[in-house]
Amino acid sequence: MMTTAVDASARARETSVPARLRHAWKVIATVDVGIVVYGLMAAWNPSVLTAGFETYTGTVWAEFAAREELAADFIVHGFRLLGIFNVAIGLTLVIVAATAFRHAQWWSWSVLLIGNTLAFGGPIVYDQVVGAIGVFEILEYVGLFAVYAALAATAPLLRDQPVALP
Repeated sequence: MMTTAVDASARARETSVPARLRHAWKVIATVDVGIVVYGLMAAWNPSVLTAGFETYTGTVWAEFAAREELAADFIVHGFRLLGIFNVAIGLTLVIVAATAFRHAQWWSWSVLLIGNTLAFGGPIVYDQVVGAIGVFEILEYVGLFAVYAALAATAPLLRDQPVALP
């Protein structure tokens, strides 16, 4: 099998990237794919988010929906929109992790830190307010911790990157 110059160049570039960065971008991208999956689930079937409503109000969702159709419809549309926003931010973070961060572009570290903090911070606060803590909610903490650990491991690698001005 013959190796082309492109293959050799890609292999050289891949081996020049520190192992911490090679692993970190995969961890971050995997966690952010979880945001996309959660968003798709909420957009497709927003009723999965009604547990927080029930816990917070002490009202059974089915009873509320039967009694207040328009209000329930409005809330479901809000849940669906929340799912769409999760898909949008999750895809953005996956793309940043798989491209710019993977290639050690200095700005991507901050984007991933801020983006993941917001993407996970909002749902974590919501879960605390409504009192709905379960397996998915614990996974939010695990995911955010994994992203923070991956970013902490790679901070020294990206800290001394020169800033290229246009």
